[in-house]
Amino acid sequence: MIEKARENLRAAGCLIDEGCPNAAASRAYYAAYQACWWALEKTGEEPPEPRPGERWWPHKEISGISRRFLIGFETDDEDDFDNILLFRRIKADYDPDPVLEYEVRECVHIAGDLLEKIAGGDLE
Repeated sequence: MIEKARENLRAAGCLIDEGCPNAAASRAYYAAYQACWWALEKTGEEPPEPRPGERWWPHKEISGISRRFLIGFETDDEDDFDNILLFRRIKADYDPDPVLEYEVRECVHIAGDLLEKIAGGDLE
């Protein structure tokens, strides 16, 4: 899963360069989401199976769970995952107004910092 997180973070950067801020915000969110999923698996936790053969972490749960991995992670807002990444992904995907450039750059920065914290610098 960490490989998918890395790929989504790279994609977010490329999408910013291509003038696609909404898609970039969505990819930044998924980079953070997948990094949290990977970290949970590293601790031996498994996502629920809503239906036989399907497994994933519900988005409403992963944001709360992500806080466990952010101890000592310095941000201006303790709830960056919820208040910035999640809500800007929702704005990007569903709001008629686009995500602004500074908003998406902040998302990519937060997602990158989160991956760095969770993956212990093993991002390449």
